[in-house]
Amino acid sequence: NRTYRTQQALITKHQEALALAEENQQITEEYTQELEEHYKLLKQTQDQLALSEKLSTLGQLAAGIIHEINTPLGVAKSTTDNQTEVANKLLALRGQLLKALPGDQLQAVEALAQELVQGHRTLSTREERTLRRQTTEQLAAWGVPDPDRVAQQLVLAGLQAPVTGYPALFSPAYQADAVQLAAAVATLAQNQRTTQDALRRIHLIVQSLKKYAYRSGSDHVETFDLAENVQTVLILYGYQIKQRAILHTELAENAWALGNPDEIGQVWTNLITNALQALPDDGGTLDVVVGTTEAHAVVTVTDSGSGIPPQVIERLFEPFVTTKPKGKGTGLGLSLCKQIVEKYGGTIAVSSEPGRTRFTVHFPLAPAPPVA
Repeated sequence: NRTYRTQQALITKHQEALALAEENQQITEEYTQELEEHYKLLKQTQDQLALSEKLSTLGQLAAGIIHEINTPLGVAKSTTDNQTEVANKLLALRGQLLKALPGDQLQAVEALAQELVQGHRTLSTREERTLRRQTTEQLAAWGVPDPDRVAQQLVLAGLQAPVTGYPALFSPAYQADAVQLAAAVATLAQNQRTTQDALRRIHLIVQSLKKYAYRSGSDHVETFDLAENVQTVLILYGYQIKQRAILHTELAENAWALGNPDEIGQVWTNLITNALQALPDDGGTLDVVVGTTEAHAVVTVTDSGSGIPPQVIERLFEPFVTTKPKGKGTGLGLSLCKQIVEKYGGTIAVSSEPGRTRFTVHFPLAPAPPVA
């Protein structure tokens, strides 16, 4: 009987232990499931925070982007409107001169027009003043009436160096029509060039905005050009930068990195925003450099602001730490930058003193992608 009772007690204990183990397993499974749900929620919150930062940035940039697009659009519209008027004038002048000019002088008109067309470098005020004076002196030596007015017309049409040829064109019989014809040809070519440059600028801004706004998902990883990634952000910040800073850039080729371009672009957004906000009211300098070492792609963002206090710099990448006034920042931007950089095997560091703060980001240098 004693043995039976002992066995029964052992069986009971084993049953209780088994029940406890099953209960613990169930609790563990529930706890694991709860942890997984919390992790998913945390990841969703993090993604929403990153998206919120991006939307906030786009909102802040909107006025500047509109201004950046509106300026070249206005230039393109103005030059396009001018094209028809100049073309009609050109055709009329050419018809008159074909009847009046000898063949060799008509060739001289075309040569002068070609010289003006090729003049595309913008002269400084001093260079323009000097060129106009030298041209006036030459025209006066040829006996051209009102040489200063003619010199001004030539310089505005694109003249880059003093006139040394074409003296016959400037005789009283042909001067006015010949100069106007050459200037009209040059104006058409310059308008075309200006319109193309303006439209190219608009295209670049729109493409940069598209790259920045398009969200590829935080799990998307590819090999991408780090210099182009930085350039996209600089283009979007073009108006703000012009208002606040003198920008210096060095963007190396073949600075390839492996990661999510969308997420990493957010790093430059934060660093450039902080740099501009750190500058004094009268502005300063912003240096952005993309380079490579044997093993790394390196980006530095340097501003000439007041610097970061030593007691803050040690905790700068911690959440909710900020140097901005209350209500001006959440203190999450740099902690998010650190998280993104480290996610792709990189490092971010800061050095600061009054008048110079530099953030340095290293990413492992990736092999160049295969040419399609």
